[in-house]
Amino acid sequence: MTVEEGAALPVTYLTAWHSIVVMGNLRKGERLLIHSAGGGVGTAALQIAKIIGAETYGTASAAKHDALRKLGLDHAIDYTKE
Repeated sequence: MTVEEGAALPVTYLTAWHSIVVMGNLRKGERLLIHSAGGGVGTAALQIAKIIGAETYGTASAAKHDALRKLGLDHAIDYTKE
């Protein structure tokens, strides 16, 4: 991992944390829709939401659905069809 890649990690996780925990006040048992779940901030949001205990819905291309399910995504949405 390069220095630049390492420096970017906190940016994605802090962005996701601030959006769904600080501003969104996500709680266990609630549902969260994550747009662009296969991107950096989307993946971070998914991981944070699963730790909290939320049910997750994520939009992504069909090619990314399997990888997102392995990360814990509950409901994958192909944004090109749904």
